[in-house]
Amino acid sequence: MLCPDMLTPDAVTAGGVQARWVGNVMHAYYEDLIRFVRQHWSTGAADPGNHAAIPAEPLPPAPMLEDLFSTCYQVGMLREEERPVQVRLVLADPELFPAAEVPPLGLHRQMFAQPRPCDEMELRKLSPAVDFSRSLIGVHLNNDDEWEIWGIVHSGTRWLQAYRGGRKVPPVFPKVPVILVNGPGRLAVLKGMQTVATLVEGRIITPDINVFEAGWIREYFAGLRTEILAHLASSNGGSKNGDTLLDPNLIGIIGKHQAMRIISTMRESRQGGTLLYLPHHRLEEFTAKNPFITIKYQFREDAARQRLVNLMQTLKRLTETYNHETDRGKKLGWQEYVASSSGILALLEEAVFEAAHQVADFAAVDGAVVLTNRNHMLGFGGMIKGDFDQVNIVARALDAEGDQRLEESTENVGTRHRSVYYLCHQIPGALGTVISQDGNVRFIKQRYGQVTYWEQAISFALKIA
Repeated sequence: MLCPDMLTPDAVTAGGVQARWVGNVMHAYYEDLIRFVRQHWSTGAADPGNHAAIPAEPLPPAPMLEDLFSTCYQVGMLREEERPVQVRLVLADPELFPAAEVPPLGLHRQMFAQPRPCDEMELRKLSPAVDFSRSLIGVHLNNDDEWEIWGIVHSGTRWLQAYRGGRKVPPVFPKVPVILVNGPGRLAVLKGMQTVATLVEGRIITPDINVFEAGWIREYFAGLRTEILAHLASSNGGSKNGDTLLDPNLIGIIGKHQAMRIISTMRESRQGGTLLYLPHHRLEEFTAKNPFITIKYQFREDAARQRLVNLMQTLKRLTETYNHETDRGKKLGWQEYVASSSGILALLEEAVFEAAHQVADFAAVDGAVVLTNRNHMLGFGGMIKGDFDQVNIVARALDAEGDQRLEESTENVGTRHRSVYYLCHQIPGALGTVISQDGNVRFIKQRYGQVTYWEQAISFALKIA
C-alpha cells in the first residue's frame, strides 16, 4: 500500500506557490494564482497534424497580466441587476477566430467598430449581453500596452459538456489564456479548454485534485461496471459478444457524465444537497431499521431501482452497429459512441441525463439522496443518525488519490458536512458528495483509515477520450 504523506501547514504549497496564513486559515489570492499559472504554463512544441500538440500562445508580460487579474478579481465582487457578475475573457487577438464560423461547430467572432476600455465597470455593463455559458469577451493589449475589449466570441454551449456531460463535439478552441470570473474571489485560468488552476475560497485547486480521474473512485464503482456487462451478456441470449466488444471504460465514462450532470444541476439550483453512496452488499441493512440512516422517502425493491443498469442495456446497439466493421481485438469505446448515428444511443444519453436531473430534484428535499455503489436508488430524504461531534478532525486531500493530505478541524463547517463525515467514519465503504448553496463540492470518504475530503473545482473538465 502506498503510504500517504500527512503534511504540516508549513509544508503546504500550491505547486511551489506558498499561500499566506490569515489567523489559523491558509489563504491564496489572485497574485498567488498568477504565480502558479506562470510556473505551469507550457507552450509545448508544434505538430500541425495533431491539435493536442499545437503550441499554446505565450502569456502576456507579468505587469500587464497582473493588471488584468486585478480587474477580474474586482469584477467578481460586483453585481449587475442584483445578479453576481459572471464573465469569460479570452486573451487573444481577433484574427485567431475566423468571422465566418458559427456555433455549434465553430467559434463566431464579432468585433466592435471601436474597442472599449477593459475595466471593471465596462465588464459589468457588458456581462448581461455576453452570457457566461455561450460567449466570451475578447481582450488584448493595444499599442500602448493597455487592455482593451475588441469584441465578442460566441462559443455556443457545447464546451459545457466537459463539465455537465454529453457526447457532442465542441468547437476547436485555440490554446490561448482564458479567465473565468465566477463570483467573489472565484477565478479560473484555462489554456483554451484545459484548466490550469482555479482560485476558490482562498485556495488554489489544480487538475491534480480531479476526483473523477482517481483510481480509488473507479475501483469503488467496479461492481456497477461488472453488473452492466453481465446484463449486456444476458440480453444477448447469453452471448458474450457485447462483453467482448465493449471497452469497459465506456460504462465508467457514461456514469461519470451522469454524475457531473447531477452535480452541475444541483450547483445551478443554488440549493445545495447531499448524495450518499453506500456499499451495495449492505443494501438490506440500510433499507431496514438501522443505527446509521433513516430514509424518509424509500422506494420499493423492484426493477426501478436499477434504472441506470437497465438503460445501459441499449449499449448493445453500439456493438450491433460496429460488429462487421471492428478489427479483431478492437474495443468499442467513447470515440465510437460519439461517432455513432444510432437514434437508440441518442435516446440513451437523453435518458441518462433525465435520470440525473431526477436525482438532483430529489436532493432539493431536506436530507440526502441515497444510492448504492451499484447505482441502485434507495430513496431520498435520508437523515443520518448519531453524534456528529465524534469526528472533530478530517483530512483534506491535496491530490486525486488522497496520498497527500492535510488535517483540519471540523468546527468551521455546518451540520450537512459534519453528518457525512460521521457517516463515512462509521461506514468505511460509504461515499458522500456534499454540494453547498454557493456551488462548492466535496467528495468525502475514508482513505487510509481516516475520513478524507476532496474539493472539486467547477472549472475542471472531464477527460473523456
